[in-house]
Amino acid sequence: MEKIKTATVVFELPMRLRILQYVEFEPPPREWCAGNGCLYEGLLTAEGCRKGVCVRYRVRVYSKKQEEVGGEGEVEEKER
Repeated sequence: MEKIKTATVVFELPMRLRILQYVEFEPPPREWCAGNGCLYEGLLTAEGCRKGVCVRYRVRVYSKKQEEVGGEGEVEEKER
């Protein structure tokens, strides 16, 4: 199955540094879909360095409803 990658804005620091953030996921099987949306699992990433600051965000995200998304993962920030 083909993965979908789309730009998003979730974390403030990458946004201020103009580092792109993406969510990548595979379209779910039809049986996971209901009238209010589809359940899916994906990976939100934001990686890069700007102005001497490097960020690397990788967060696993899960949808509960079409308009509600939860996440868990590890966030790492370091300064050069």
